[in-house]
Amino acid sequence: MTTGAGPGPGSLATDATSPPRHRERRPPPDLREQEQARADPAQRREPTHPGVAQRASTLVGAQRVIIEGKRHRADCSGLVRGLYAEAGHDLFALGALGEQRNGVAIIYRYVQRYGRLHGGRPEKGELVFFDNTYDANGNGRLDDALSHIGVVEKVRKDGTVVVVHYGGSGVDRLLVNIEHPDQRRNARGEPINDYLRRAKDGPRLAGELFVAWGWLPKARATMLVAHR
Repeated sequence: MTTGAGPGPGSLATDATSPPRHRERRPPPDLREQEQARADPAQRREPTHPGVAQRASTLVGAQRVIIEGKRHRADCSGLVRGLYAEAGHDLFALGALGEQRNGVAIIYRYVQRYGRLHGGRPEKGELVFFDNTYDANGNGRLDDALSHIGVVEKVRKDGTVVVVHYGGSGVDRLLVNIEHPDQRRNARGEPINDYLRRAKDGPRLAGELFVAWGWLPKARATMLVAHR
């Protein structure tokens, strides 16, 4: 199964020959409804998977993805799938849909069904989805939806989110700030967005390529879980 492992800052895709391109920002399906739900205390998200963030931290610097003695695919969706399998979720349980075999898209569908997608402030252990981190279909256009994924490790006071992901150099950290998506550094000169795609034009920073955060509840028997 192809899993759409978008390269990270250690080894970004180069597309210097493409003509200038501009991407229209699009909200994920049902994002507006989910944002409205967040205003309702009854719908407020809780940090249900801090253990996922803790485990992700221990893997930074690794080339292979081995969790509890089990080896997982060494790419972005393989890392996330392995981390959540330990928490009882099989993020690939819904499988491919038609011609869609992108592992990130499969996980996105799982979150749509069992959790929530949102654009607010994430909690530790939540997922993060990106578009257009590399030219997955090779056509030179910004039309590569859901090409990369990571796990929130922590959120800084200024709103910058530290994400653990599998990039070109293995498991690494990535800075994402969606409040200032087109800024590499803040006024103090501190990095707030890492480069997630190398190109001479178009979006390159993680905040610009951001799609949504993904929250999942604790796994329960009514879900398609990892240990069936």
